[in-house]
Amino acid sequence: MSSTFELEHASTRGVSVLGANDIGQIAIRHDVESPTIEGANLVDALPPVDRGRDAWLFLVGSGMLEFFVWGWPYCIGIVHVYWTQEVFKDRSNVEGILTLAATLQSGLLYLGCGIIAPIYTAYPSYQRIIQGFGLTVSAVSIIASAFATEPWHLIVTTGCMYSFSAALYLPVTSLLFEWFHARRGLAGGLLWACTGLGGSILPFVLSGLHGALGYRYSMIVVGLVYASVCALAMIPVKRRIPLSRFETEGAHQGERRRPRLDWSFLRAKSTGAGCAVVLLTGMSIFIPTLWIPTFALDLKVTRLMGTGLIAIMNASSVPGQIALGYMTDRLALRTVILTTCLGAAISCLLLWGFATNDLLLVLFSMLWGATGLSSTGFWSKMIAEIAGDDAAVSGMVFAMFAAIRGVGNLTTGPISNSLLQRSNLRGTLGAFGFMNYGILILYTGTLWLVSALPFCIIPGKL
Repeated sequence: MSSTFELEHASTRGVSVLGANDIGQIAIRHDVESPTIEGANLVDALPPVDRGRDAWLFLVGSGMLEFFVWGWPYCIGIVHVYWTQEVFKDRSNVEGILTLAATLQSGLLYLGCGIIAPIYTAYPSYQRIIQGFGLTVSAVSIIASAFATEPWHLIVTTGCMYSFSAALYLPVTSLLFEWFHARRGLAGGLLWACTGLGGSILPFVLSGLHGALGYRYSMIVVGLVYASVCALAMIPVKRRIPLSRFETEGAHQGERRRPRLDWSFLRAKSTGAGCAVVLLTGMSIFIPTLWIPTFALDLKVTRLMGTGLIAIMNASSVPGQIALGYMTDRLALRTVILTTCLGAAISCLLLWGFATNDLLLVLFSMLWGATGLSSTGFWSKMIAEIAGDDAAVSGMVFAMFAAIRGVGNLTTGPISNSLLQRSNLRGTLGAFGFMNYGILILYTGTLWLVSALPFCIIPGKL
């Protein structure tokens, strides 16, 4: 029995799908007397990859976590309007602090993934405990934000405490590579589409609650629902390949053997290109989500329209994420990245850049949602190019990407506030000349053009 556990654990270090040759080689390394029989029993004992009840339940549970953990930050622009127009409307010089709280939420959430990943790698048997801790702190952060009386309270609650939801979510990213192989891109697209689904539904839910209950009680309700649903969603998010006895029994006896990682992936050119793409897109991906509601208000569009634009963006990202995931299973990675980045740049520079009416704002929101906001859809293929089928390395690469995007995202607030102080393009055509938004729009579109370059200039077939 212990040999079987060790074989299963070995597959997490380098083999996601065990074939006949893999069975023989792993069996030899672990001194199994009958590789064929033991290996066949091992494969028969494991749930099937890419199909079956357990695989799809895992995806459903993971999607529910994705819906709430990432969908909430994606509608932060609506909450930001409530802060500035209602909670602290009589305060002066608080815009910068409130913007910082809004951008810290997603930025530290991404960074948190990078911090939590090594902990999960070192202590895999404590997954449920760590997830429960992350769920508790992040739910409390939402509820506590309802009682904020000073702007800095929101930095602590919404900005910092919510980032602990990374501990709740992170197992999803590495376990996805255990449950899905041939359909990995599509599964990743479906999973990350739930972010857009949450971002498109939650703004209307929040607006409805706000109209009926006011800001404080609506945040309390959201926090309680978040805690309840995420607790249920954790149940099917489990391992396909059980931990070895060294990571279960040994964990309590001080004999734990930690999984070994092959760090050679850090030297690959695709790793550098992937990090560059993630950083550049991370510096601009949240700018439209953060500022479109305020932009709509400045254009004298109703608050509902601002909510509607965020919902359109996020709703468009649902088919966008799925389509990108499907494309990465069939097309070259650089083709998918180039198409996505060019589409995002065009949406910013042409549609948002000349948007002075509802129609162009809606068209921008649709194209932006399907391209820029959906760019996480090609992460699965980038990770697979770097990590191969090593689930442990895949989890670390995702954590590295998430941390880099977090760094990029943390620049969003300070840079966007600084750019909005500049009036270089004021008075020119369209939205470029409307108030001080022109430089901000130009900055966002240009970053997406540059983001297309890293995978285009490195040699090799990608």
